[in-house]
Amino acid sequence: MVKDSLGNALRLIRPVVVMDEGYKATPELAFKALYGFNPCFVSELTATPKDVLARVGKSPRPARSANVLVEITGLDVDREGMIKMPLNLETRGGSEWRETLRIALERLNTLDAEARRFQGETGRYIRPILLVQAERTGLEQRDGGFIHALDVKEWLVTAGLDEPEIAITTADTNDLTAPENLQD
Repeated sequence: MVKDSLGNALRLIRPVVVMDEGYKATPELAFKALYGFNPCFVSELTATPKDVLARVGKSPRPARSANVLVEITGLDVDREGMIKMPLNLETRGGSEWRETLRIALERLNTLDAEARRFQGETGRYIRPILLVQAERTGLEQRDGGFIHALDVKEWLVTAGLDEPEIAITTADTNDLTAPENLQD
């Protein structure tokens, strides 16, 4: 006797499955659930395709390669006018990360002043942000001779930022979920 269920109905009609950011569905359970619906076609849409490596041992799995149909560069996207946020990168020689942060903070303050002037003229609010990527984030990695996220945070506080203005996001921490960092 066949049970009536949505799962069985899907298996019979063999749906077309379109996944957004499907590379996140790499655990074997997710993969088995997806293909358990007996799809006739699976399409993954992502800007960051990733191959899944084979694994041996207690929970083996076969390798699955990303099938890239189209590759579009950042320059192509820019030429089509699809970039909505300008990114201005400036490289500097040397290894003094505090000086780099000082210059970046000056630029942030300049952009903030321009944003406030723009808001006064148009009523539109723009919030400039400064994104800093540190070499290390784990608590046990703090004294390894690398730039740690907490070192960066401490420096930014001594440079005049308030602690709630600084959000750290790592595999273990996500300050962006704090109420002051959520938009209304």
